[in-house]
Amino acid sequence: MFYISFVILFTTFESTSSPDFEKYENYYLYYSGNLDVVNLEQGHFYFFFLYCLTNVISIFANALDYYEIFNLSLHLGNSVLYLYGLLGIIKYLKFMKFKDSNIYLSMILVTFLPASFQLRMTFKPEILAIAFIGWIIYYFSLYHHKKNLIYAFLSLGLACLLVTSKISVLFMVVAFFFVYFVISSKKILLNENRLIFIFGFLLLLSLLVENNSHNDKPIYDVDHIENYLNSADLSFFTNINKTDLINNPNRYFHYDSFVAITLFDTFSDFFQLYWNSEYSELNLDRKNFFIIEKVPENMGPVNVNYDKETLTFTLFGDFDRRWDDPNYIDETRRRFAFWTAAIFYTSLLIFGLFKKRSLPFLVSPFIGIFFTALSASGLITQNFDPETADSVKTYYYSFFIVLGFIFLINEIFDFKRIFRKSITFLMLLLFLFFLGFPHSTSEDTQKSLEYKNSLLTTCELNQPILENIFGIDIVRSCDDSELLLNKYNPRYSFTEIELKFLFSRTPIINTTLFTLILFLQLFSRYNKNLKNEETKFLNAQKSKTDQNIY
Repeated sequence: MFYISFVILFTTFESTSSPDFEKYENYYLYYSGNLDVVNLEQGHFYFFFLYCLTNVISIFANALDYYEIFNLSLHLGNSVLYLYGLLGIIKYLKFMKFKDSNIYLSMILVTFLPASFQLRMTFKPEILAIAFIGWIIYYFSLYHHKKNLIYAFLSLGLACLLVTSKISVLFMVVAFFFVYFVISSKKILLNENRLIFIFGFLLLLSLLVENNSHNDKPIYDVDHIENYLNSADLSFFTNINKTDLINNPNRYFHYDSFVAITLFDTFSDFFQLYWNSEYSELNLDRKNFFIIEKVPENMGPVNVNYDKETLTFTLFGDFDRRWDDPNYIDETRRRFAFWTAAIFYTSLLIFGLFKKRSLPFLVSPFIGIFFTALSASGLITQNFDPETADSVKTYYYSFFIVLGFIFLINEIFDFKRIFRKSITFLMLLLFLFFLGFPHSTSEDTQKSLEYKNSLLTTCELNQPILENIFGIDIVRSCDDSELLLNKYNPRYSFTEIELKFLFSRTPIINTTLFTLILFLQLFSRYNKNLKNEETKFLNAQKSKTDQNIY
């Protein structure tokens, strides 16, 4: 299922069209020697990781042009980081005694969660939060019980890489860890851990110094363009346009409401930057799979007819004027996304009251909402455009939405074990609906999908996936020369650079630290003593009673 989601993402969205791409391209220009300093404030691990991957792909896929290599590396790199993070979360969920069947059902769902699509579609370091948090807490838990310094180093190393990636991530993640340690591990501040914290502080300081030396800027020195140098009024956080929530579910009627933006944007692309973007095939050829036919009220209740040939539903009834809008299906998507978000946040609060083991993760989306609101209000920094209010979009804490969703689904399935597969299937259909499915794909769109698919070495394997998901019949082979006629049309003008490694531009500490972490992870995986130690500990956890866990 994860691979299917990757194929959908790669063939329908060019990551170079993601928000602020032009800004972050500076990191690539710096590593290749085209810029003297980055002049941005964000950490280097994420960007250098993708730069290295771009270099590797350019060696093995030299038939592709620079833009194609760039786009492929962004998609592949983000997917690798995301999958790495899911493996860490799976480890921790098993440690927390959730059932394997529930865990993997939740992984299938979160693979198609709209927030996870946003993370993988964007050239920004927020994805590191979902990549590292599960591992950080898992290794901390192992260290807390086994006192093995390898686990302490793994947890601290990943935490330091994460909090030095971006100032907003630092605030949110530190607040999350504070809540986690207060609820789950109050003994963390014991004297026996003092040396470990000193080591962690020195490691953190070295990363900050290195990032600053390459950026010529500290992590907190964030520049915003002029129209964002504002603060939101109190009315922005209290205002709710009740009438427009029903009649006009689009951003032009809700830019002055923090609550409405949050609920619309959690499961939908409210600001039209991703699957609702004009640059995405997911926004093209959407199928009108249900038709509204108005009949007088005295004709009785709503009747539904299904046409097997056209695969469409026709609804007959006395519908109000909302359904006169030609975009009524997309408006239906937004309305459903709004109420799904309302149910989601309400469920997080309800289960948070009764499930202490998952409480830090269930409240994590509210931590993201809180800091996003602080930023917009000007209490942290001035970062608010009153004309669009896009600085409060849920992408900035989408990693918390993913975490909260995973633990909520596992708690729901643990609480109510029947209909789990049916619920999973229905939720998958709902998420696909939010993402723009189903489609009635045109010939031009099909050619674009086929061309992008031809760039992957797994092209032939992917053809049945595209045929079934987009309802198309692919007749051309993967090496058909006709496919080459559908080249990418980049949204931005590119500075084509010579991909190379310059030692003076390499973030040595960032790179060495993560390389060492990967080595130790493999070492702990294959070292018999450590593996037996970990296995015994996990088995001991499973044998505990539910009272001890809670």
